[in-house]
Amino acid sequence: PIQPVELFNQKLQSLRSEKKQQHTALIQLSAKPIYTVNGQHWMSEAIGACGLKNIFDELDTLSAAVTLESVVLEKPDYLITTGPMPNNPLSDWPSIPAIKNQRIIELNPDTFSRPTLRLLDAIEDLCKQVKN
Repeated sequence: PIQPVELFNQKLQSLRSEKKQQHTALIQLSAKPIYTVNGQHWMSEAIGACGLKNIFDELDTLSAAVTLESVVLEKPDYLITTGPMPNNPLSDWPSIPAIKNQRIIELNPDTFSRPTLRLLDAIEDLCKQVKN
C-alpha cells in the first residue's frame, strides 16, 4: 500500500505540474501588526504549488511584522489568511489588487498553519480558489 507521505508527495507534485499563471500573494498571519513569512518558510513553498509567489520572499527573517505601506507598494494579487481578520488595515486600500478584486482566501488554520500531512488539504483548497 502507498504510504501517507508518498501519497502527499504524489498529490503535491501533481498540483505543481499543472500549468498556472503566476500571481503574487501576501501570506497574512495577523492584521495588527501585519505579520507574514519569507520565501524560506514552508507556507511560501505551499502557496507556490498554486502558482503564487510570496511578495515578501526576500525578508531577512523567517517571519516578521511588515508595514502597511510595504504591502501597498508590493500590490499583491492575492491575500492568504488563516482566519477572519475584522478591522484588517488592508481593507481600506483598493489600490491593492487583492482587495480591489476581492481575492482574499481564508484557509483553515488547522490545516494551513501546521506543517503536517493535512497541509495538502489546505493547498488543494487554495489551488481551487486561485483563478488562473
